[in-house]
Amino acid sequence: DWISIFGFCGILYFISLIDDLKNVSSKVRLTFQFFCVISGLFIFQKDLNVFLGLITQNISNETLSQLIKSFVIFLLVISWVWVINLFNFMDGMDGITTVQISSIAICTNILSIMGFISEDFLYFGLIIFSTFLAFFSVNKPPAKIFLGDVGSIPIGFIVGFIIIYNGIKYAIFIPFLICMMYYILDSTLTLLIRLFKKENIFEAHSSHFYQKVLRKGYSHNFVLNKLMILNFALMC
Repeated sequence: DWISIFGFCGILYFISLIDDLKNVSSKVRLTFQFFCVISGLFIFQKDLNVFLGLITQNISNETLSQLIKSFVIFLLVISWVWVINLFNFMDGMDGITTVQISSIAICTNILSIMGFISEDFLYFGLIIFSTFLAFFSVNKPPAKIFLGDVGSIPIGFIVGFIIIYNGIKYAIFIPFLICMMYYILDSTLTLLIRLFKKENIFEAHSSHFYQKVLRKGYSHNFVLNKLMILNFALMC
């Protein structure tokens, strides 16, 4: 299962690399993202079937039961794809994604240590945390190296996997959502505002709330420190 997940990360990595170099159309990028997400759900199909069965166990009407199952699968796919693009959208400031990923890794480690999720995620979380802690040395303000699509898209897929899998397998997803609260609210509200204004949501922009703060003259360090404090508070 892990090999397959990393394989899908590899697919997204190469598509994103091409996109960074030559600009791949949004339709092609989304097609590959949906393929990887749907294939990812198929990997843990047994756990998914158990999860869907628990949701519909008190529904006697077979047609209604199948409709609910299909709707839940649809929500899972859309949510996973949204998480992938959420990290791509939000990666617009020195160190911001590194801090967010490190927070999620710490949250994953704590949940695993406490026995709420598999021990595998303890090691996985440690690998992610140590990797991004090292990356922070060159990504902190002023950043020397950036993630780009080639970094943000695959890591978004991994975070989506952590949330969706543990939500299905152990019914543990709220701690991850709380940990990602700022990312979710900023990106979702910004997207809705841009849709309301009839802007092209696939074009680059600087409409995120943290970007507005930066334009008011506050430094990257100032904003990043505030986000670090916020993430710490959310984890507590």
